Amino acid sequence: MGDSEVQEQLAQRLRYLNEISLELTKAPTLDELFRIAVEKGRTKLGFDRMAIFLTTDSPFCYVPTFGTDESGNTRDERLEPSTEWNSTDSVGMAIASHKPIFAREDVNLYNHRGEVVGRGWHVISMLWDGDEIIGWLTVDNLLRHRPLTPQDVEILQLYGISLGHLTTHKRIEEDLIKERNLLRTIIDNTMDYVYTKDTDLRFTMANRPFYLRQRVPQTTSEQEVIGKTDFDHYPEAVAAQYAQDEMGIFRTGEPIHNRQDTQVTATGEEVVLLTTKVPLRDNQGNITGLVGVSRDITDLKRSERDRYDLQLQRDRVDLMNELVSNLSHDLKTSLSIISTSLYLVARLDEPSRQRDKISTIEKQIHRLGKIIEDTLYLSRLHHAVESTAMPQDVNQLLHDLVMVAEPRLAAKHLTAELDLCPDKLSVSTYDDAIARMFSNLLENAITYTPDGGTIKVLTRVQDREVVVEIADTGVGIREENLKRVFEPFYRVDESRSIEMGGAGLGLAIVKQIAVLHNGSVEAESAVNRGSTFRMRLPLS
Repeated sequence: MGDSEVQEQLAQRLRYLNEISLELTKAPTLDELFRIAVEKGRTKLGFDRMAIFLTTDSPFCYVPTFGTDESGNTRDERLEPSTEWNSTDSVGMAIASHKPIFAREDVNLYNHRGEVVGRGWHVISMLWDGDEIIGWLTVDNLLRHRPLTPQDVEILQLYGISLGHLTTHKRIEEDLIKERNLLRTIIDNTMDYVYTKDTDLRFTMANRPFYLRQRVPQTTSEQEVIGKTDFDHYPEAVAAQYAQDEMGIFRTGEPIHNRQDTQVTATGEEVVLLTTKVPLRDNQGNITGLVGVSRDITDLKRSERDRYDLQLQRDRVDLMNELVSNLSHDLKTSLSIISTSLYLVARLDEPSRQRDKISTIEKQIHRLGKIIEDTLYLSRLHHAVESTAMPQDVNQLLHDLVMVAEPRLAAKHLTAELDLCPDKLSVSTYDDAIARMFSNLLENAITYTPDGGTIKVLTRVQDREVVVEIADTGVGIREENLKRVFEPFYRVDESRSIEMGGAGLGLAIVKQIAVLHNGSVEAESAVNRGSTFRMRLPLS
C-alpha cells in the first residue's frame, strides 16, 4: 500500500472516529455508551475484537462492560464478576508503563472465561478522567490476524482519550440526574404544597400534593399547571390578591412568612392554608421568580388544640421554608459552578485546566450529595419511630472512629489524643445514631482545625451518665454564634460553608440524636483557641 493510500486510510478512520465520538455524546446511558463504543469501534474503525473495562474502588480490581466473543459478536459482560490484575499480566504491565497505550505482539489471546483461544497482538488503551485511570479499552486481532500497524496504535490512542472524556462527562451527567431526581422525590413526598413561579407569575414547578389535593382545582397533572397563572385556576378576586402579594415580593425582595389564607376548593369546602413565599435570585442577586410553600391547617384551626397545634405547624412550615430556601441557594450555587465548569471543559484544549474544572465538578457533586443526605437524615430523626435499642461500647466506638479518620488527620498533620475511661462505658442506641453523632463532631474538629493542631477525645462517668468531650485547637466560634450552632441550616460563615461543603445540618443532627437518646450536648469555644463539644448520655 502506497503512502497516499495509507494517508487516505488514516484520514477516513479519523473521520469515522469523529463520527463515533459525536454519536457517543448522544448515548442515553453510560452502559449504552460502552455498547456503542465497542460495536462502532469494530465496524467503523476496522478492529477484530474490542472490550471496555472499568476500574473499581477495590485495589487491583476491574469490571467488564461490553466486549466481543470469539465469533466477533458484541457481548454484554456487565454481569461478569470483577477481575483482579497483577504486575505480570497485560493490564498490570500497561499501568506500570505509565503510557496512554500499551501494545504486545505474539501473545496469548483469551475469551471472557480466561481461556486461551489463539495468539496475536493485543493493545490496551487507557481511559483517563483527567487525573487518573478509570478504565481501559482492549483490542486484538483474533479473527483476521491482521498485523498491527502504527496507524492502529494512533487510532486506538485517540479512541481511548475520547472514551475517557466521554465516560467522565456521562458519569457526571448521570450523578446530576440522580441528585435532581432525589430532590424531586423529597419535594413530591412532603405533606406541603410546593411550587415555583417566574416573574410573570406563571407556574414553573408544582409538586404532587399541589395539583392532586385540590390546591389547584380540577387538575391531575403538573403539565396542567405549568405555564399558567392563578387567574387560570381561581376566582378573579383570589387570583388578584395572590398577584398583588407576589408582585410586592418582586418589587421589594421581601418574603412572605406564614400567611394564613382561606380558600374555597372545587367541592365548595373552605380550607385554611399557611403560606410562605420566598424570592428566587440568580448569581447576580436579581430576582428570577419565587418559591411557595403552603400547608393545609384546616383541621388544626377546627381543633380544640388549635393554639398548640397551630404553633407547631408554623414551626414546621418555618423549617420547610428554611429547607427550600437553603436548598435553593445551595443547589443553585453548586449547579451554577457545575454548569460553568462543564461549559469550560467542553471548550478548553489544555488538559491541566480541564482537570481543574473536572475536579471542581466532582467536589460540587459530592457537596450536593452531602446536603441531600444530611437533609434526609435530619428529616428521619424528626419523624423517628422508636425501635429496639442496642448497647454500644462508647470507648470502642470512639477509638474506631479516630482510626478511620487517621488519613485525614495525617493529611493535615493533626494530633489525636485519646483519654478514655478505663471502665467499659455502654449506652443504648438506635441503629447507627450514636456513631453518626460522634462522627459529625470529629469531622467538624478535623475540618476547622488548622494544620498541626490537636484534637482530644475524652470520656468519663458522672452521675450515671457517660460524658464525652471532643475538643480541638481550631478557629473557634464567636460567643454570639455559639448560641445558634445547633440550629438547622445555621452556618457561622456562609462563604466557608460553600468551600467546605457544609449545609449547616451537622450539629443539628448531633443535637437531635442526643435528644432522642435522652441525652444532651453543649459547646464551649474561644476564637482562635478552639472548641469543646460535650455530650451526656445515660448509661445502659
